[in-house]
This record gives sequence, structure tokens and C-alpha cells, in this order.
Amino acid sequence: MTQQDRAEQAGVLVLGRILSTLSEVIVPLVIVRVLDKVQVGILAEVLLIYTTVTLLLAAGFPATLLYYLPGRPAAERKAIALRVTTILAGLGALGGLLLLATGLLSVWTPQLFSFFASAVDTGQQSFVYLAGLALFPLADVPARILPNLCVVEGRARSAAWVGVVRGVGMTTAVLLPLAFSKNLWWVVGGLSGFGLLLGLLTIRYFRLLYRGVEKTHSPTSIGELFRFGLPLGLTDMVANINSRIDRFLIIFFFTEATFAEYQVGAWQIPMITSIPYLALTVYAPQLSKLFKSGKGEDAITIWRDTTTKIALLVIPITMVFVVAAEELIELLFTADYLRAADIFRLYAIVTLGRVTAYGTVLVCAGRPGYLPRAGLVALVWNVGISVPLVLILGFVGPAVGTVLAFIPTVIGYCYYISKASGVPLGRIYPFVGYMKVLLLGLVAASGAVAFKVSVTLPAAIKLGGEAMILLLTFGLIGTALGMITRSDWRFLVDWMRLKAVWRG
Repeated sequence: MTQQDRAEQAGVLVLGRILSTLSEVIVPLVIVRVLDKVQVGILAEVLLIYTTVTLLLAAGFPATLLYYLPGRPAAERKAIALRVTTILAGLGALGGLLLLATGLLSVWTPQLFSFFASAVDTGQQSFVYLAGLALFPLADVPARILPNLCVVEGRARSAAWVGVVRGVGMTTAVLLPLAFSKNLWWVVGGLSGFGLLLGLLTIRYFRLLYRGVEKTHSPTSIGELFRFGLPLGLTDMVANINSRIDRFLIIFFFTEATFAEYQVGAWQIPMITSIPYLALTVYAPQLSKLFKSGKGEDAITIWRDTTTKIALLVIPITMVFVVAAEELIELLFTADYLRAADIFRLYAIVTLGRVTAYGTVLVCAGRPGYLPRAGLVALVWNVGISVPLVLILGFVGPAVGTVLAFIPTVIGYCYYISKASGVPLGRIYPFVGYMKVLLLGLVAASGAVAFKVSVTLPAAIKLGGEAMILLLTFGLIGTALGMITRSDWRFLVDWMRLKAVWRG
């Protein structure tokens, strides 16, 4: 596969991710207009707990496919993928039991949950609804192998469409019940029903993917998969607790209505935050082969170059939201949620630095054991900073802590990537290239800020003006300086025209 092919596959995955984020984009926009803040907070808490539990239970097993499948015969790939799917199905069943037990305990022994400030206000309502989601992880967890499996099998378009189906299904499962009733039990029931359909889709696609491939025994044992996957699972556990610690602090210290406001602010631009991970997923098979061949320096070079290219896309778009936080919150979530603008801006600042996927590099290097260590460093810094700040600064404290803790987190991951690759720490992160792009973004943002403070216009018009000024300035200066090349523009145009999706 050529470099252009990989770039096109990355573009396909990113586009698929954009289309598949309907539930992350549309659902919050609708529910803030349909439900009151307490109900919004309850639903947000339920979905937060669900996603946290299921991400932890997935235990890094989908990522094992990126390491064990490349270079093997089709029959062995099928056997390994089936074994991983079976493991994930068992973990999904465990997740369903945990959700059911938590929901029932919140009814039978509500005193167990009384230390949550939000639970005191609403009588543990959030936790009760978890029982209604018990069926969802049975299929949702094993279905998470599909994107990585499709990428390894060279079917990025299929991976994109699987994501689209999931996004449309999640959106429908939440919004269709709300069209008939504001009772949240209908919503959680709709999600569980969609989970069963997702399971049928997974089975069907798996059969189509390996149709005609002979059966054979998996060359990778369950024990080997667990030894490789559990460190990744521990990493996911630490990383997900780390990324959600601020919201759990808000649940602990504040009411449901306040959590609704914070959750609106913590709503990240899903398609932007996914770009680094999807791009590195496409490059993962090549990185794995280079590391296995002892060419760690070459693998890091590709990673560094990819990171700089990703920054050229992530930074200008994210900078728009740093500047236009108030306009975006008012436009998308109504003026009732303007308190969330500061939280949104702080999250956008963190997104400026999320231009690569560090964990993917360590997995490709065959050193997943380093992931929990790096994640633990990040968690310790985040908790150590965020807990005092929520007591000192209140509502904005956890978000400020998230920003401050990001710097030592990056340093920690780069340290372990250096150990895994044998490349000196100083040559790991493309600091100079990244800072050039960031500086360009700041220069472009200055014009947008000047426009923001000098005019009084409706939020939509103001947001459009700020975005146009910033993106045009970034593109023109970046091109003039040679930071953005003709091939970069050509690929962007092809991607926006869906050329990469429909080609061939």
C-alpha cells in the first residue's frame, strides 16, 4: 500500500467517523431543547457511566487485531478474529450484569449512592436507569472489533460505513422514543433494542468478510490474547478514568442540573478528536511491520511526519472553537447553557494538543505493557491537580485541571515510546513542526478575536465570520510559507468531494 493509499484510507475513516457521530452531535442538541436540565443531567450521567463501563470491559482486545493479524494467511486471521470476538461477547455479558446489578441496588439499597450530591437531589434516578441498558453491551462490546478488523483486511470503506450505521442507530434509539414521550425508560429501552440489531449486523458482516475462508485453529491462544490485551485493557481503564475524572467530580460535588451544564461544555468536537486515532489506525500495520523488523527509527519518522500533517488539520479547526466558544454554545445549546462556554473553551485548548495517538505506537512496537504505566502517570497528575481545583475554583476547576495535566501526560507517553523504539527522547515528539503549526494557528486566531470583540451580531453570523477569517488566514499564510503543500490541498479537496470513498 502506497503513502497516497494510506492517506486516502485515513480520509475515508475520518469521513466515516464524521458521519457516524450523529449520536454525539445531534442527540445533545435535541435533548437540551426537549428535556429540562435535570433530565438532561440524568441521561448524560447514564450514558457516561455506560460508555465508561463498556470501554473498560473491551479491555483493549480490538487493538490486538492490529498486532496479531497483519501478515498472516486468511484462515489464521479469521480464527484469531473469531476468538477475539468470543472474548468480547463474554465481556459484554459481564457488563450487562454489572449494569443490571447497579440499577437494582440503587432501588433496594439507595444509601449506597447517597454520597453523590446529584443522587441526593434526585433520589438516585440516574443509577436506576442503568438496569434498562443491560442488554446493550451484549452486542455493542463485540461489535467494536469491526473498525480495526476492516482496516487490517484493507476495507476502510466498510469500517467507515459500519460507523455510520452505528451512529444512525444510536441517534434513532435515543430520539425516536423522545418524539413520543419524555420518559427516559423509553430511551434506555431503545438503546438496548438497537444493541440486539447491532449484534446481528456484526455476525452478518463477519461472515461476509471471511466467506469461503477455510476453518482452522487459532495460532494465538486465549492466554496469549489476554496477556497482550489485558495491559491494553488496563491502559483503557486508566485512560478512560483519566478522561472522565472531571465529570465524575462534577457528579460527586454538584447537582444534576449543574452536571448538564458541565456536560454541554465538555462536549468535544467528535470528528476532530477522532482524526489522530483513525489516521494512526491506517498506518498501524505498516508501523507494526517496521518495529518487528527492528526499524524503530523508520517507524518513528513516519509517526512524526503523520503527526505534523494531522496538526495542519486539527489545529485550525479547533482554534475556531477556542475563539468562538460563546457563539457555538448559544447557537447549538441555547443561551440557557452559556455558563458552559468556559468549559468548552478549556476542552478545545486540550484538543489543540491531541494531534496523535501515542498508544497506537506502543501497541505497534509490541510493548503494550508500557501503556498502563504512561496512563497511570497521566491519571496521577490529573487527579492531583483536578481534585484541589474543584475545591478552589468550583465549577471550572476540573476542566482547568484537565488542561494543566495534559503537558506531563504527553511527556510521559513520549518517554515510554522512546524506550519501546530505542529512539532518544529528544527525537520522539515533532516539537518544532508542531509549534510552527500552533504558532500559525495563533496568528490566524488573532484576526478572528479582533472581529469577535468589535462587532455585535447574531451568534450564527458571528461564528461564521470568525471561522472564515481564521481558516482563510491559516490556509493563505500556511501555503505562502510552504507549510501546506499543493498535495495537501489536493487531498483535502478530494476528501471533501468524497472521491476517496467512492473511488474503485
